Amino acid sequence: MPDLLTLPSAGREILAERAFSLTELLVVVAVLAILAAIGISVITGTVESSKANTAGANLEILNRAVRHYSQAVRELTVAPMDGISDETEVVAELKIDGSVDSRPGSPYLQPTLKITPSNDSSRYRASWNGYEFQLIEPGKNGIGIDLLDMQ
Repeated sequence: MPDLLTLPSAGREILAERAFSLTELLVVVAVLAILAAIGISVITGTVESSKANTAGANLEILNRAVRHYSQAVRELTVAPMDGISDETEVVAELKIDGSVDSRPGSPYLQPTLKITPSNDSSRYRASWNGYEFQLIEPGKNGIGIDLLDMQ
């Protein structure tokens, strides 16, 4: 490629017109950065929204099982205690198979359901208040069943 200083002035103008200036390159980089920031915030919001929806659905599964149990057998009341033992006790009661123990409509939860106790304040959790499960949102303290890790 010829050196710009040795070209006639017409040749220098042609080469100068084909190249991008530093300002044009910086504008393109800035626009791409803005688009990336918008895209990341949209994706992050979608992920958080899906976590909230999953937690709400799992909480509804637990509370529906409590309501069905209460209608078929008796009101399910376990006094809330400190720690995770009350949530574990309630879930165990809802998983008892009616073919072994005469309970109409049981099990109210799948016997294979696995729950994970958690006190991680960055997760959605369900705690037992004595009559139903209640949601503990991320950012709030409390021990409960991890609603995003129910299997």
